[in-house]
Amino acid sequence: MVLKNVHKKKASVDVAIEKLFKCAYFIAKEDLAFRKLENLLRLLRECGVEGLPRMYNDNKAITTIITYIIP
Repeated sequence: MVLKNVHKKKASVDVAIEKLFKCAYFIAKEDLAFRKLENLLRLLRECGVEGLPRMYNDNKAITTIITYIIP
């Protein structure tokens, strides 16, 4: 039972991180200021999108994410 809960939590975290990466990718591809990511994530939360991480919202973290996902 504990292992099943661990797997569920990991899957939930994976989905949340995937959403964060998609938002970061959108910011980069649309050539928006990185500081807009926090507002984009807030808007998505207000629209009912669940599981978006509240960490990694700062410019340094987003810069790091974008350098990994955009060659």
